[in-house]
Amino acid sequence: MNPNRRTDEELVAAALTHKEAFAGVMERYEPRLRRYMHRITNRTESEIDDLLQETFIKAYRYLNSYDASFPFSSWMYRIARTVVISDHRKRTVRPEHTQVIDDDLMTTIASDEDDPETAAIIAEHRTRVRDALESLGSDYRDALVLRYFEGKSYTEMSDIMMKPEGTIATLLNRGKRALADALKQYDL
Repeated sequence: MNPNRRTDEELVAAALTHKEAFAGVMERYEPRLRRYMHRITNRTESEIDDLLQETFIKAYRYLNSYDASFPFSSWMYRIARTVVISDHRKRTVRPEHTQVIDDDLMTTIASDEDDPETAAIIAEHRTRVRDALESLGSDYRDALVLRYFEGKSYTEMSDIMMKPEGTIATLLNRGKRALADALKQYDL
């Protein structure tokens, strides 16, 4: 059966019995996790490849411990987030500039505008919003990215971030306020 037509549960069941079937899990989650990792880190493509590889190795290694009563996607995002946090901790000795959102993924009001002046203003706003997001604490940034760029529900975010849904709501509320404060310096 085509891996794209299988449910997550079917892919996991197949991967538990045939190690080759884990390729279907990787095929399904690689684009999503790559996009997520790009949004919350400033790593290069090759560094993201390494983080993804580590994520999939951990997922395969601990596949037997996956609790099917929770969504598999949340479990995969949680592993990816843990890998990114671990990588960040390793790199804290040498602080780096962090890019949260790449330009192609930023949404704009006038995205179809052909006017060069408007396009320049949009590009500047993208940079300012990205810089403001980068200035937030990692929990606020993660919550905002998961909710508004990845489209995750509070329940999924709770699973991924391993925090109660009430805490997720608080992080989103405070994160939005912190983002608004950070954007005030740009008059946005």
